Amino acid sequence: MRKNLRITLALFVMLTITSLMFAAGQPEKTTAGSSVTTLEVWSRGEELKQFVPGFESEHPTIKVNVTVIPDADMTPKLITVIASGKGVPDLFMQEASYITYLVEADLYTDLRQAPFNVEAYSNQIWPATLSVGTDSTGAVRALTWQSCPGSIIYRRDIAQKYFGTDEPARITDQLSTDAKFLTVAERMKQDGVRIVSSFKDLFDMKVAARTKPWVVEGKLVIDSALLAYMDMAKNIIGKGYDLGVDQWTPEWIAAVEADDMFSYVLPSWGYQYVVKPGANTTSGKWAIAAPPVPYISGGSYMGIYKGTQKKEAAWEFLKYVTLNEESQYAYAKASGDYVSLKAVNERLAKEKGEAVLGGQNPYEIYNVEMAGSFNKLNTIYDSQLNNAFISAVKAYAEGKSKEQALNQFKADVLNAFPEIIVE
Repeated sequence: MRKNLRITLALFVMLTITSLMFAAGQPEKTTAGSSVTTLEVWSRGEELKQFVPGFESEHPTIKVNVTVIPDADMTPKLITVIASGKGVPDLFMQEASYITYLVEADLYTDLRQAPFNVEAYSNQIWPATLSVGTDSTGAVRALTWQSCPGSIIYRRDIAQKYFGTDEPARITDQLSTDAKFLTVAERMKQDGVRIVSSFKDLFDMKVAARTKPWVVEGKLVIDSALLAYMDMAKNIIGKGYDLGVDQWTPEWIAAVEADDMFSYVLPSWGYQYVVKPGANTTSGKWAIAAPPVPYISGGSYMGIYKGTQKKEAAWEFLKYVTLNEESQYAYAKASGDYVSLKAVNERLAKEKGEAVLGGQNPYEIYNVEMAGSFNKLNTIYDSQLNNAFISAVKAYAEGKSKEQALNQFKADVLNAFPEIIVE
């Protein structure tokens, strides 16, 4: 587990209080005397840089300096600069599974306040996406330009053989329960075909099927949906229904071109960054269906540091990235990502489909899924507890009893977060 992310909410709050006395910097002066504001932005990836040229063209008195910092290093670096009061960025971001730490720590400005008034834009954003950057008091702290709905990315030809159809809604139905999934997995395995790339592909969907978050009133909750997932994963691993390799390994990626693997169950980025670039001989043979349980997983959330003296300039940049339809449309066309604004995704759904998907337009599938209902289950513990639970699932599949595997998980939880009550 990532020990460098074992940071308590209390520490964050303490550092915030002590750091707000420090200025985040004053506007710079050009030689001609006009004011130029330089925004310092910490990004978790290179994607954000795609917005900078267009923004600076529209806002010539604002410059944006983007520094890329890996996810695992972002929080420790923030703690260091906040504690010192020097070098705190005006805006900073984090991946969705980590962002709750920052959202709940009161480090970000409440965007409901003037001059931001984000609630005027809220009906333009998918509710499930907006909720991730909203804290437990209802304050909107962080926004994103991405949304990552779940999907089943499957082979049309294999679907025809085993289901008699490759129509997306029928595929969703045929895999709608664990029993259905495992039954067809056994049929496929008899012919040497794996139903899914990895048992881990299904985890985000099972997490979304919960009725309660990991921690409720300070106590650890292991939802029945996750207990069922343990048994399902044990079957998948033990009976060889998946590739038997980790996600993002060369073998996992190369299966895009194989004829003995049926599907990847991944968010929208799974098509854009795994299947689409890898499908050469299999181009046209793929399709996308909605998962039986709607979910979102991934995305980059960004907020304005509460202590910055450049709030208005920072808001202009945040708006341009997350609330501007034309900039998001341009980004989506260049990257293929699914974005956070409803109108942009609806516009994209009317355009030409994907050759790799046999002419299907995936935005049509994603839009229907995003219009559904989602449970808000985010906690500050999610990333580490998810990883610890996956380790317990593997231990169960490799021979430990279910009780032993769960005890291992509980011990890992206490080791990482002694404040959680584990029964």
